[in-house]
Amino acid sequence: MRAWQALIVTAVVTGCSGAPQSTADDVGATQPILFQTGRNSWLVVDKADKGKIVVQRDAMSTTARKARTALAQGDFEQAASAYLKNSGRRCRVGQGFLVVEHTWEFPYSCEERIPLVTGTVPKK
Repeated sequence: MRAWQALIVTAVVTGCSGAPQSTADDVGATQPILFQTGRNSWLVVDKADKGKIVVQRDAMSTTARKARTALAQGDFEQAASAYLKNSGRRCRVGQGFLVVEHTWEFPYSCEERIPLVTGTVPKK
């Protein structure tokens, strides 16, 4: 529930602020995925069809509960890269922007996988 509340706030804020169009505006039925890196956990919405990923620090993360310290953009970017790598993709994460506190959005591009063709070519 807290993830959806944050995404609703995100949609409202970006719609009124003149900020770049956010993927968070159209998450629709996309379910955020809980992803763990070290002592932090993240809520991730991956819009692969748009090449964008929204990363939000999970308020229940061990680090978030023990120390209410702010994380830098690089922490969110590393989480996005780790998530994409964990999904089996080789991606480059681009320059992101702060959507709302503890929520960043990043564009990304992945290498296309060329299927390996095995076998022989038929003779004419």
